[in-house]
Order: sequence, then C-alpha cells, then structure tokens
Amino acid sequence: MTRPSAAVAVSDRSLTGQVAVVTGATSGIGLVTAVELCRLGAQVVCVLRRTSLTADLDQAMTQAGGSYTAVTADLDVPDQVRAIIPQVISLRGRIDILVNSAGVADTTPFLEQSLESFDAVINLDLRAPFLLCQAAGRAMIEAGQGGRIVNLSSSTAFRALVAGPAYASAKGGLNALTRAAAGAFGPYGITVNAVVPGLTATPMAQVNFPDHAAMNAAVSDGPLRNLLGRVSEAHDVAATVVFLCTAAARQITGQMIHVSGGAVL
Repeated sequence: MTRPSAAVAVSDRSLTGQVAVVTGATSGIGLVTAVELCRLGAQVVCVLRRTSLTADLDQAMTQAGGSYTAVTADLDVPDQVRAIIPQVISLRGRIDILVNSAGVADTTPFLEQSLESFDAVINLDLRAPFLLCQAAGRAMIEAGQGGRIVNLSSSTAFRALVAGPAYASAKGGLNALTRAAAGAFGPYGITVNAVVPGLTATPMAQVNFPDHAAMNAAVSDGPLRNLLGRVSEAHDVAATVVFLCTAAARQITGQMIHVSGGAVL
C-alpha cells in the first residue's frame, strides 16, 4: 500500500514525469484539461475515436508549447476500452492520472427514450469509465506509487427537471462509481473524485443552445439557473479537474465537486 505522508506545499502543482490519460480530449472540457495537464509537465495520452478530428487539440497543444500521444479506441466497444491502459503502459511505461471526460448528452424525454438510445448513453458515459477506472486502478496499484482518477459528471444527475433519463442515470451512476472506486483504491494512495459541471459553453451544449447569449439567459432564469447568473466556460471546469490531479489535492477523494455557479446546493 502507498500512503505518502511527506508535507506538500499548497503551491505544488507540478506534474513533471507523470503520465496522464484523458478521454474526450478533442473538444470542450477534455481538450482544455489535456492542455493544462501538459502545461504542468505531464506526458499526456489522449484517447481518440478518430485521429482525423484533432485539429483543435493539435492547435491548442502547439500554442501551449506541448504535445501529446494519441491512442485510438472506440469507447463503445469493451475490448477496445480494456486495451487502452496496456497500450499506455507500453508507450509510456506507467500511468499516474486518468481523466474520464468523454461522454454524450441526451435530452430525450422520459416517455420517448428508446432502449437502444438508453443503452448507447450508458455504455459511453458509465460502462467505459468503469472499465477504465478498473484497468487504471490495477496498473496504479501494481506500480505502488498512488495515482489520481477524475470523472466528469453533470449537474443533470441532481436536477430532475432538466434530466433525460439515460444521461441522468449514467451520470448518477458515475457518481456512485466514483465513491465505490475511492473506497477500493484509497488504501493504495489513489484518489478518485468527480467534477460536476453545470451548463458549460462547450460544443456539446451548442446542440441545445445557439449561442453564448442563450446559455447566459438559461442560467439566469429557469431550471438551469445558477447563483452567479453566468454560464461556465470549459476552463472553469478544467481548472478543478487539473487541481484534483496534483499533489496539493492528495487528501480529497470520493467527492462530487460542483463547478456550476451554485446551480446545485
């Protein structure tokens, strides 16, 4: 078991020498998280469905003066998910950080949700993170150096008025999975947390909101409103994700940390 006990400076955010795996890194929160982990010195491995969709990631990494390694996998296919961590170990020799950011939203009304679409959301938003947490946890335990796992949840899991059944169930399950993994991995110095965004200005949100003004209007009034009356940006959420990956957050585990302007109290 690994229980580091040496004092850690509050400002100690360096990730130099660590290997971080990020899913969903081609856009939105996952993209910003990958870039910021790289800025802190991590060797970032991005899990991609297709390498043809990396223009934004390539540009952001270049602007940050960094680079990444790509691993391609379809997160809907269990065998491909199981192969990711062994590929990372083969490429980089270790894994220290896992960020499960990939996901798909679904606002289909409860009585209109088909079993096929329900399963598709559960498979990507819950089953894939479970398989990755399991594989990464095993690798981290074997290495004996601790580790960090961060899952991207959603305030939808806490707000029934705006929750499609598949997405709410997947994210609610992800919260429970986070707690279960924290309990299983804690004795080995591995922290597991979930970051819970509210409405965030990402390409995923643009499916339902035409522009930034519409998003700000939604968080000012109605079921999506928050206390600050402004929509979150991807950087707001990624900042918390990255913090949880650092030594400064070593005593935080099993938590659902809301980054939503107080949308959920």
